[in-house]
Amino acid sequence: PMKSGSYRIIDGQHRVYGYCKSDKDLSQNKLIVVGFQNVPKKEDEIRFFLKINRTQSKINPALLSLLMTKVDFDKQEDEFWISQNAKLVLELNKRGHYKNKIFIGEAVTKGRHTATISYMADKIQKTKLLAHKKTKDDENIMDGWLQAKEEVENLDIVVDKINNLIDNILEGATGENEKTKIEDFITTNRGFELICRLIKGYYSLSPEYRSKLSLEEFFKNIRLNSALIEEFRGSYGSAGMTQIAYKVEKHISGQGYPIKLINDKTRKEMEAKEAGEKTRKEMEAKEAGEN
Repeated sequence: PMKSGSYRIIDGQHRVYGYCKSDKDLSQNKLIVVGFQNVPKKEDEIRFFLKINRTQSKINPALLSLLMTKVDFDKQEDEFWISQNAKLVLELNKRGHYKNKIFIGEAVTKGRHTATISYMADKIQKTKLLAHKKTKDDENIMDGWLQAKEEVENLDIVVDKINNLIDNILEGATGENEKTKIEDFITTNRGFELICRLIKGYYSLSPEYRSKLSLEEFFKNIRLNSALIEEFRGSYGSAGMTQIAYKVEKHISGQGYPIKLINDKTRKEMEAKEAGEKTRKEMEAKEAGEN
């Protein structure tokens, strides 16, 4: 303190002001703070502030997702619906194709990790696999693609459905080596996102198609193969995932299913890029022939 009974805040002023202005009774709450004694110069305060904000490390997103599963949120809280996605990933890590293959944020976890809890939970939320709120402030609960709103806390059914869908994909594999390559891809972050997109994509098909073809049958007919998966090499980040989704969409559409795994604008851009690449190769081949 610069004088008796006063303290200077080096960092976190907005949190303190937010706490003070809260309309909730916080009289019994406790705040954790780090205090410094004998800081005579304001220049030293600036030095501390710079040290804190230039050298701090971000919390691993996987750890944040794991912590979300440790709190018993009320269904009225938005965090409840977010935590359900992470809880589903924890259940997937216990059995089936993803068992012990997901990094869940703990320092020591079993298995060879090929996916992460934070990435998978994010894709579950974005593709709306689970029951969810339509909007953040909306009290109405919507069905998810794999979970009815009446079964919001039953994640075992969803785990079984996802593992069953992967079984259906692997049924189309020819030989154990082919099956292993497909499963190795599916149990990565990108592979899981593709599964989520395929589930959502199935429901983009017209009711007429879906009346003739169940979700399980659709997954059996996808017929992923190692040659197609080999094309995914080097496809990283959001742009890489878009390329993967585009290739799989073309692969499935060629079998007579007009599925949508990317939006129309992106599809047109990918088609134009593909056409341009084809034209370039044809011109290069023509020039090579003339020479």
